[in-house]
Amino acid sequence: MAHQTIQELIAEFRAKLANNPGKVAESGLQGVMQFDFREDGNGQFHVIFDQGKATLVEGGHTEPTFTVIVPHAVFDAMHAGELTHDEAGKAGLKAAGLETFGQGFGKLMKSLS
Repeated sequence: MAHQTIQELIAEFRAKLANNPGKVAESGLQGVMQFDFREDGNGQFHVIFDQGKATLVEGGHTEPTFTVIVPHAVFDAMHAGELTHDEAGKAGLKAAGLETFGQGFGKLMKSLS
């Protein structure tokens, strides 16, 4: 997988969610998944799951259900398959919130690949 800018990552996530409404609905996710790349100046975005639909919004959310805080370069390497989750954790990935929600989001995104 090629390396991506934040805008390319947002476009990829937005397209995958929009092109798979059935899988999004089947996921049963209800809440907000937030990505925080501010540590290296790359901003935030979040995905709101509500009533079987997903909406990706640029910027932060005041009450996310689960947040991934990581330098963009580390997330990009993990997303490209160059780092495992454990290696990313050692390189600066942090997570906060309802773990089962984060795991559910991860499963959903893998199913959309």
